[in-house]
Amino acid sequence: MNTPLHCLLLQTPGELLEGEKDFLRLGYAVEAFPFMQDASCLDDAEPEELPLHAYAPGWRHGDLPEVRSLRASLVRMLADPRWQKEDFLIFGESDAVPLVEAATLRAALEKELNAHPETHLLRLFHHKAHSPNDPRKVVASLHFSAFQPGRERSKASLYVSGLYAFVVPSVHRKKVADVLCHTPLPPDRALELAAARGMLNVRATESNLFYQKPRTQRAQAVSESDTPESSIAVCLVVRHLENLDRLLSLFMAQPYGNCHVFAAVKGMTADNFSSLVLPRYEHWIRQGRVTLRHYPGKNQVSDLIDTIRGVELSPYDLFVFPREELLCPSGLLERINRLHARLSPHHCSCERGECRMLTTRNGVQYAEPPAKPARPLFYTLTREAAECLIACERNPAKIAGLYPDRQDPEHGAYGNDADALMMQLVRHSGGWDLSDIEKEIFLMVRPSPAVSLNNPLVEMEENLHEAITDDPASAEYLVELEHPYWTDNFRILGVKGCRVKLPEKATILRFTERELVLQWERWGREQFIRDKEEGPYRLHHTAVLRRKAACNPGRRQESLDLVERALAAPPVRWGVCAVALPRESCYWLRDWIEFHLRAGAFRVVIYDNTGSTGSRRVDSVFQAGQLQRSGTSKRGEEYGRLTAHLSDEDIKNKLDGLAARYGRERVRIVPWQPKDPETGQIIHGQVEAYEDFIRRWGKELDWCAFLDVDEYLYCRPGTSVGAILEQVESKTPDVSRIMLKAWKFRRRWGKDGPRDIRRDTAHLPQADGGEKNLVRLCDVKAADIHWYWQMRHGTRRVTADPEGLAFCHYNASDKEMEKALLQPQIRPRDFLTAEVDERAAVEMR
Repeated sequence: MNTPLHCLLLQTPGELLEGEKDFLRLGYAVEAFPFMQDASCLDDAEPEELPLHAYAPGWRHGDLPEVRSLRASLVRMLADPRWQKEDFLIFGESDAVPLVEAATLRAALEKELNAHPETHLLRLFHHKAHSPNDPRKVVASLHFSAFQPGRERSKASLYVSGLYAFVVPSVHRKKVADVLCHTPLPPDRALELAAARGMLNVRATESNLFYQKPRTQRAQAVSESDTPESSIAVCLVVRHLENLDRLLSLFMAQPYGNCHVFAAVKGMTADNFSSLVLPRYEHWIRQGRVTLRHYPGKNQVSDLIDTIRGVELSPYDLFVFPREELLCPSGLLERINRLHARLSPHHCSCERGECRMLTTRNGVQYAEPPAKPARPLFYTLTREAAECLIACERNPAKIAGLYPDRQDPEHGAYGNDADALMMQLVRHSGGWDLSDIEKEIFLMVRPSPAVSLNNPLVEMEENLHEAITDDPASAEYLVELEHPYWTDNFRILGVKGCRVKLPEKATILRFTERELVLQWERWGREQFIRDKEEGPYRLHHTAVLRRKAACNPGRRQESLDLVERALAAPPVRWGVCAVALPRESCYWLRDWIEFHLRAGAFRVVIYDNTGSTGSRRVDSVFQAGQLQRSGTSKRGEEYGRLTAHLSDEDIKNKLDGLAARYGRERVRIVPWQPKDPETGQIIHGQVEAYEDFIRRWGKELDWCAFLDVDEYLYCRPGTSVGAILEQVESKTPDVSRIMLKAWKFRRRWGKDGPRDIRRDTAHLPQADGGEKNLVRLCDVKAADIHWYWQMRHGTRRVTADPEGLAFCHYNASDKEMEKALLQPQIRPRDFLTAEVDERAAVEMR
């Protein structure tokens, strides 16, 4: 009985053994065990005989890096060979404090284990009836009873979360460690699940013998002189020059030396940025303290990423993202560094402390009373979290990995609210609110209204940036236009745009670094040309007209009319048509539509075949209808399972929203539910849909490509689909059908969700089979899917050189891609942004 009762407590760097004096006073021997981030000892294979979601539907809430590290540290602590002969060793966490003397507890443990030798684990602190922060007096007689596992953790549960203090006899430690190793739940839930399944025998005291002491000494855990100096990257997204002026001045005045400011400037033309902004801060840029770059406006998450886009992250430990309106105090970076030194190395943080809003009214500036902000004032991410943020943009499917059950509850909502994703990143890493550790009142400038009430694009702005992407087509551009009658800035959002000074809207027909072609809403088409890489876009022939007008003012209007008539002459009008199951392609519908609009399509039409049960064609793999009913593509992609959280109505609303966004004059969604006359079930009717398309739009369009939604047109960079068709019309007018070969790329669906196909360049070698068609609509007599189109007598078909004109088909399996020798010959999207040489065209054979 004279042997001291040992306690082994898990201690994270920066934490203290809060109850060390109490342990010694009550006769315990206490020792700290280091918390480690390495979780390589874990094996998180989900038990097949009882899936975790049946026991705890939100079990992935606990599958976080911090919790994994906690489990791994407990496993190592249980396996420590120094204590294998000590049966009465107490395991716990660094804030556990005893309420009973060591001798009394040891006697009770010996008695309990003699009476119940089958016990694997004894819990010493567990019951909600005793508040951990208000311990009650413990009775002299200590009793244990069988642990009562619940179905799931809730407010009604008998037990508190966490373990804090428990005993595992040495003979059973390997078994308990195995449970922690193989169950991806927080440690208390993992042991509770094992008890519920009869794998472990757990008993618990009927009154708390330990309690959890508040970490009142956390602020003193690391002294000022011992605080290591982290390398900090300050990441600013700035839309107003006055805010950039204030923020850079404040951060350059910080006494903290080991920092660098990265600023992404938006909301101005590139010319104004290079002529007004860069010279203003040239001194700090030359000193290597500031990096300033100009970017178009994007979704809020991509705007944040623009600050560190292309930057080597390894030199920096912490990444601070402050709000644009923050008036940061002089010691902000020192405070962040000091407080993060007390946190675990992988912990992120946010600041949600009180702030005072600096407001100006009637020429008087005053600070409002302190109040909690609606959004955090700034976020601080570790390097790993910053890399995760960048990965979420590259592949938005990764966002689901931050959420329970790996499902993003509202796909695409983060562009409208970057705080939702940033907060989830902080929580995922086991983050802290810095105001909980150290209080400070901040000062903020009242933000300016985001958009003018007179803004003609306000409805489009609400939807344009909803998806996280760095696709240039999803960005907002600001350019300067020079017209003979006015000069103005022009905003471009997707395929729509408007003047800044006047609410005059236009559709973007073509936009490159040298050319901008607009279809104005209230008048005709105009072409603007930029002579240099920088500078304004000028109305075509404006310079010539100005010189002529100076000599002969009477001819000015006549010349302008000639220019307008020349620009109004439409080129060859072509479109794309697809019959689709929108659920199978819901993650790529926007990309497919935008891609072909950027490629120059005058009209994009999708026939919505929702509800289809198969095909009546005897040569179709869909004839039996089993694939649609099971939600599986013909390539085995389980899109039904991976989109189960979306209703048909959700997908229909998304399609309607896309048509509204790009304008129904250019994008049409046609409900298409033809029925089998024998069974009454909805079928594909793909050929019939093509014939319906030709009846509807055969007089409006000259040519059309009939594709699937996993197929994207391709042409050689330096040319365009329109230029190719113009050459066909002028040089080979008897050609009415161009057969397109396919370049096969990796399929769109992965085992765990959608893939981001926009950056794919690896493809299989060119092979015959599965050709699609680009046809002149006025010559069609009978439609088909692949080979049996019937065209007007006297016309002929040609097959396009696949390196000049083809389509990219995202249908290759992982096995095909692994076996093939991948030597990319084409880059699918390069032709979208290349300057167009109208003389270049595809070679036909």
